[in-house]
Amino acid sequence: MRTTVRFFAVAALAAAGIFGADAQAATPSAGQPLVSQLTGLCLTSVTNPDGSTVVQQQPCRGTLEQQWRLRAVAGTTLYFYVTDDRSGKCLDILPGGQIVQNPCDSTPTQRWTLSPDGGSGYLIVSVVNWLSALQADGGTVRLGVSLGAQAQSWSVTRTPEPLTNASFQSQDRGTYWIGEYAIANPDKVALRDWVLQFDLPAGAWMGSYWNGVATAKGTHVTVRPVPGNSTVAAGDSTTPNDFGFAALGVPRTPANCTINGRPCAGPRPLLAPVRASLATANQATLAWQASAEPVSQYELARDGVVIARLSAQSTSYVDTGLASGASYIYQVREWGPDGRVSAFSPAVTVTTAT
Repeated sequence: MRTTVRFFAVAALAAAGIFGADAQAATPSAGQPLVSQLTGLCLTSVTNPDGSTVVQQQPCRGTLEQQWRLRAVAGTTLYFYVTDDRSGKCLDILPGGQIVQNPCDSTPTQRWTLSPDGGSGYLIVSVVNWLSALQADGGTVRLGVSLGAQAQSWSVTRTPEPLTNASFQSQDRGTYWIGEYAIANPDKVALRDWVLQFDLPAGAWMGSYWNGVATAKGTHVTVRPVPGNSTVAAGDSTTPNDFGFAALGVPRTPANCTINGRPCAGPRPLLAPVRASLATANQATLAWQASAEPVSQYELARDGVVIARLSAQSTSYVDTGLASGASYIYQVREWGPDGRVSAFSPAVTVTTAT
């Protein structure tokens, strides 16, 4: 039997709405769960007494060691690193196929890609071995060498947009002007790499530059970091090692700025929590406050899965077909016309009547 493996670019996955939130988290995290479709258990980061970090399958609790992010490798839309919100370490492969976590250092064994499994799940495939994928094995996790097994299927939810942003400022020096981009990382884990892109204003010409490696095609500029600013610690920025350049022409803010493929302005603000206005035995009525910013759609998640995509005018939803006497957790987020997305709102628990 031949297995056909199809790999999806990160941008295509985002457009398809493949990702969602772990609604079981008592305190919402920026990461999301990876749930085995064979066992129903969550991928969990475990620190050993000697300080080493391994991964196991454990009942889903929504704690930080079960919150994962799929971080695109800078400059690509196909490969990504997998990190948890507790340690910030990357999934890595040891000889023999053991899955551990190590500090992210961009080695090939830390790179992964997604392939649809033909159902509702995804294979998390190793980039160093295209015929091997993350596999549930009892209570542990290892690298499986036979693609397509149910033990290799995971419910992969969309990681909220990273909080990374880039701000621009310019200085007019008379005969020329200087532009600088400060890259900030308000996130909970370090930013290990970045790619900055922007379009110079009409009539501007970039001469010298510093604190980055810049390439230009016409007015479009792509900047990669240098060793002094390639890693931005959690809550820190590239200042005082911001990328800068000298240019001729009228000083104006460049257009179409992106950082790691996302708008430089960063994600949209967090929405207020969902409110439960009514819960009967088999349905729950949810409502949320309208965003103060322009919205293209809202997404509502229940227990880690997006269950509804609603118009910009919608601020409520009736979730039907629920079990009586059961608890469910809901979160909502918003998408803007510019493609920016907010993180999921704080989780709220709803218990249906018996």
